Amino acid sequence: MVARYTNTYLDALAFSTVQNLRSVPLLAFVLAIAGFVAWSNLPDDATGLVKAGTFSLMALLIFVALMALQLLFNAYWFAANKDKNFFTEHNVELTETTFIASTAHTRVEIKWAGVFAVRRAFNRLFVFEGPTRAHCIPARAFSLRPEFAAFANRAREYWHRAS
Repeated sequence: MVARYTNTYLDALAFSTVQNLRSVPLLAFVLAIAGFVAWSNLPDDATGLVKAGTFSLMALLIFVALMALQLLFNAYWFAANKDKNFFTEHNVELTETTFIASTAHTRVEIKWAGVFAVRRAFNRLFVFEGPTRAHCIPARAFSLRPEFAAFANRAREYWHRAS
């Protein structure tokens, strides 16, 4: 199976969002900061269930705000760095043994057993070479939604079979 597409700025943001949501250390760090800030700003007169509810709501809001700031930083980073290997035409091919991705600048062949993870999110398929590097294949690379689903299912099938 073959897919051809050009990545966009939204693909870059989708990738960074998936990375942020998969990063347990980042989520734990942000949650710890949110908890600390919420705890240190609790009203002194709050007790019991009111104190727990206030803490939970404050921690949640701070967590969401910090994650939004992280996403804004990622947006700035992608806009400022314009990776010519990411924002170019890609050709991706799935074979029973290998994932092949090529651009005008690179060619990558990975045996399915060497693929770190295969995830589907935000109308994109992410084939991870490692914990922080992935190939982002958007659904728009296919004329029909079922074609994208078949491509994603085939990639997962090959990966699971090799794992």
